[in-house]
Amino acid sequence: MRIIYCYILDKSKMDWIESNNLFLHDIALLIENTEKKVYFYAGPKSAKKDHELGKQLAQNIVKKFGYDFIILDTAVPLAIQKEIDLLLGENIDPKAYKEERTILMQLFVILGFLGSLTLLALLINNLRMFGWRISLLTYGTTLDSYNELFRISRITLYVAFGLIISQFLCSLFTKRIFLIISSFALILIIGGIYYYLLEGTGLFQRAPEEIRRSELLLHTLWLLIAIGGFLGFIVWSSIVIFKHTEIKPKMRISLEEQRRASHPTILRDKAPVELKEIKRE
Repeated sequence: MRIIYCYILDKSKMDWIESNNLFLHDIALLIENTEKKVYFYAGPKSAKKDHELGKQLAQNIVKKFGYDFIILDTAVPLAIQKEIDLLLGENIDPKAYKEERTILMQLFVILGFLGSLTLLALLINNLRMFGWRISLLTYGTTLDSYNELFRISRITLYVAFGLIISQFLCSLFTKRIFLIISSFALILIIGGIYYYLLEGTGLFQRAPEEIRRSELLLHTLWLLIAIGGFLGFIVWSSIVIFKHTEIKPKMRISLEEQRRASHPTILRDKAPVELKEIKRE
């Protein structure tokens, strides 16, 4: 009876850890005791730089037990492919595969939505100008009230900028290009809004005493477009994160429990498996 044992590469320990399943990002050894063969598996989502590391560490096992070392490439024996499919289980479909949703990714989403709320507060603050109505087509206020409104808007932008800079740092640590680009785009949007509002009284021809309704509507439209684009990036990047990642619980069990839960292997000191080096004639 053909029995294949699976070991995945643990880079943190620079060793092979027994596993009952595979993921597409794994580098693994499939060991067949009967025919004394070691098959090297590199998942389609595994890092290319880790392939050589895996091959080097595999040599220790190959030399110790004298097993044949076979690198699985395009041509995979049917029996081995069947074992790989069983080990992959639901992970066999690359489209269904989901990465681990890290704390940094979760912070990315939280900071993004906090930034969105801040910009919505800015929009609400600017909508107060519609309360300065003088006549059907004109609005106006004192210079102090005008400057105070825009001062509050700039402070709100400072808060939003701080949140998005923090989000950008999170995206850098995730090393996901899409998140980095999305966050950088948000910084540009906030920067654009800030320099736009710096115009102050220059935004309107006769501000603050007289602001035409068309000018105020155009001003509000520009803010809506900018904030809408900001919200669009936040929602889009959040959907990508939630669609392609999932929170994976980390279960910690003792070594003894691991031994009881695992089947006999050639890499552990268990009685059911006799470990002997092959004697060459």
